[in-house]
Amino acid sequence: MTVSYFTCETMLNFFVDTVACTAAREPLQEEGLAFQIMPNPTDGNFTLQFSLPQPTDFQVNLLDAAGKKVRLLLPEQRLAAGWQAFRFDVSDLARGAYFLEIMAGGKRVGRKLWLE
Repeated sequence: MTVSYFTCETMLNFFVDTVACTAAREPLQEEGLAFQIMPNPTDGNFTLQFSLPQPTDFQVNLLDAAGKKVRLLLPEQRLAAGWQAFRFDVSDLARGAYFLEIMAGGKRVGRKLWLE
């Protein structure tokens, strides 16, 4: 597994479908967490970007479609406030649907990840 870390100051997200291309300045927000996965679907290399309002304990797990933990992508650690980004390589896994389980500050959020 390869993990790359970098901090983002500003960002612009693009969501593309067969009809139009729309720019959005804010990623998806759920449970008070602003985050996005790109690209999704992925070939196994993807970036998780998110914004933390304050320093927060943060962890990311990868679950299979049945909810079983497949891999610990990011061990629990304290992250600074602001935009964060982590790059992951899970290209060794079987193609299909997975879920990212994102735990931050006592909150748990799940998001589907498609591995093609």
